[in-house]
Amino acid sequence: NGHGGLDLGVLPRSSVTYMPGSGRALLMAGDDNDGGNNYNTIDVININTSGNAADFGNCIDTGNGHNGQGSVTRGIKGGGMTPSLSNRIESIELASFGNCADFGNMTVARNYLGAAGNSTRMTFGGGYVTPANQNVIDYITIASAGDATDFGDLTVARRACTTSMSSPTRGLYAGGQNPSLVNTIDYITIGSTGNATDYGDLTAIRRNPSCPTNSIKLVTMGGVITNGSNVIDIITIATTGDATDFGDLTAARGRATGVSDSHGGLQSS
Repeated sequence: NGHGGLDLGVLPRSSVTYMPGSGRALLMAGDDNDGGNNYNTIDVININTSGNAADFGNCIDTGNGHNGQGSVTRGIKGGGMTPSLSNRIESIELASFGNCADFGNMTVARNYLGAAGNSTRMTFGGGYVTPANQNVIDYITIASAGDATDFGDLTVARRACTTSMSSPTRGLYAGGQNPSLVNTIDYITIGSTGNATDYGDLTAIRRNPSCPTNSIKLVTMGGVITNGSNVIDIITIATTGDATDFGDLTAARGRATGVSDSHGGLQSS
């Protein structure tokens, strides 16, 4: 709110998490980035039409630094600061309005983590636990509640890497900070386990880029360099190689978030 993109209703806030599914996207929890107020509010938008967000329900935990995504029927959110570090995983049913339920726990409590997955399995990667950045990747099966299982490791331990970059078979983690900003892109094969593999590099080092994607192409938008960035990169998920320049945002934005269907993408900050 106030920086372009979507209208999130009465609560302008940062570190929200988008949950694409069934034509809907949920924006979960966050903080106001100014007065230190934390929220557990869940807003919902229809990504196929324009209009303001509506109230959907509430998360169990408040605050920022979490991440997640989901399937077409269920959204998943994990980690963050509540205000202490959390290992909680929450789930929500996308078909009807309501509150989150406790799903299980991650293997490591952490904030500023990334997430990537498909309609069956999702992974949480990286994050921060004082005083160190993390390289751990966890995974869960979205349809069944339970604790996360170790998947492998990122190639670079880092926090504030990107969110929800995936196709049905491959998930990507890009950018971040450790302790300097990085432009590294890693990929994993979602259906198996094992360490991430280097994919290539972003065109600019940055953390917290938003990443609307479909099953073929992915764009990384904005992020934090010193202040916000207006850079948009694009990659083809099924191949490897460095990102290429796609264009620019209408305004430089940091700590933004984004969502897309098969035809286009939206960003909010």
